[in-house]
Amino acid sequence: MDVESEGPLAGARAARERHDWHDAFASYRAADLQETLTGADLEGMAEAAFFVAQPDVELDTKERAFAVYERAGEVGRAAYMAISLAREYGYQGKGAIAGLWLRRAERLIGRDGATSEHGYLTIALSEMARASGDFVGALDLATRAIDISQGAPDADLKAFALSNLGELKIASGDTQDGIALMEEASFAAVNGELTPFTTGITACRVIGACRNLTD
Repeated sequence: MDVESEGPLAGARAARERHDWHDAFASYRAADLQETLTGADLEGMAEAAFFVAQPDVELDTKERAFAVYERAGEVGRAAYMAISLAREYGYQGKGAIAGLWLRRAERLIGRDGATSEHGYLTIALSEMARASGDFVGALDLATRAIDISQGAPDADLKAFALSNLGELKIASGDTQDGIALMEEASFAAVNGELTPFTTGITACRVIGACRNLTD
């Protein structure tokens, strides 16, 4: 049976799998009107919203996913969504809201730990430290994120950690090590080891670094 004939949710999942973002977004929205979506499906709709340039829907859907995971006691996934929201609001220059979401993540999992979620939290804290002018603290946190990523089965986490530390190394004047770290992250992107979003972010960071260095 064709997945579209099974309903919009099945169609949305299939479209997301083949990276047909417009179809995925439309199908997730249709499914959302007919049934209660799981946290995973809300994540899928948020991802599709990002790729079809619907940032308000993306943020709203991530907040809904956070609530679903928190109610279900899925602490790790709830923390991941909180961290993702913190970074999104941080990129928009909304520091107060970003800080709120980071505190929610910390409340759920604490700062100390070696899970993937702790790795993402540490990267977000590193980015926040850099933005506030605490460059030494940002480097320390970025190095810790690398250590966490080595023991976590999450290719996206490793790529984010490598890119973050690479940018900080370049900014500190250690260009050779910084570029090497970013090239390692880009290798994973080129090889198809990362999710579409992380692939794009990794590529953009490497291109930006090369542009800034006129390399």
